[in-house]
Amino acid sequence: MAQKLGWRSFWWLNTGILGFVVVCCIFLFPETKFNRSFAPSHSLVSPSPPMKEGSSEQLEETPAQNHAETSATDHADPEKTAPVQSRTPAAVEGAGLTHVHTHEDPWLGRGKPSKAQWRFAQPYEGNFFMELWLPWKLFLFPIVEFSSFVVSWTASSFLTLNLTQSQAFAAPPYNFTSTKIGFFNFAILIGALIGLFTAGPLSDAIAARLTKRNRGIREPEMRLVAMIPYVILMVIGNIVVAVGYQKAWDWKVCSKSRATRDMPLTRIR
Repeated sequence: MAQKLGWRSFWWLNTGILGFVVVCCIFLFPETKFNRSFAPSHSLVSPSPPMKEGSSEQLEETPAQNHAETSATDHADPEKTAPVQSRTPAAVEGAGLTHVHTHEDPWLGRGKPSKAQWRFAQPYEGNFFMELWLPWKLFLFPIVEFSSFVVSWTASSFLTLNLTQSQAFAAPPYNFTSTKIGFFNFAILIGALIGLFTAGPLSDAIAARLTKRNRGIREPEMRLVAMIPYVILMVIGNIVVAVGYQKAWDWKVCSKSRATRDMPLTRIR
């Protein structure tokens, strides 16, 4: 578009797309900040909320069905028909870990989204000034600081290279056209896909191993360990692209370095 129609047309396209996104965010996104009044008690058994008369949940638990299930289990194997308490502490074994349910939300799996969340004005509960202070308070935690630093660093590098690639590759010795320079962004897509398909399994494996070493207790910062190889690749990519700009290296070297530099963007989730 920049080469055939002019760079102004390209930016007008961006303006139209951003305007469309703003309209969608205002009118098509429901309000998701819902303050639930449920407070888990100290007991391990949580009462279930009352079911509406004639609801599907109530129909599923009719006396006739309960009687049929009871009579059917009277003649079954007693080992297979041991009573199961769904709202008592349960230990689930998996991957060498033990997960203990201490309480359950009585509304879990019940109800449906309310039309009230689509209202233009929503009732506000809370302290507005405390919510303004909360992001700054979170920066006092090292894990939040590290994650924010990695994301901001990667995003800033991404923006810097996008703004400088035209000046670097349109000039000698490359003399690339706007179309060829635009194709450089496929390297970013490849790097993002590599990070997307490798980050999840690597993060899960490392978090599971650290959880096992921590006697089954998982901490949020355990997933940050998986970011280390991606951060190293990002640093290497930044250095190679910067030196490649200065020394006029082959464009393939700079393109591959751009792919490795954008992997950490897909690591934060």
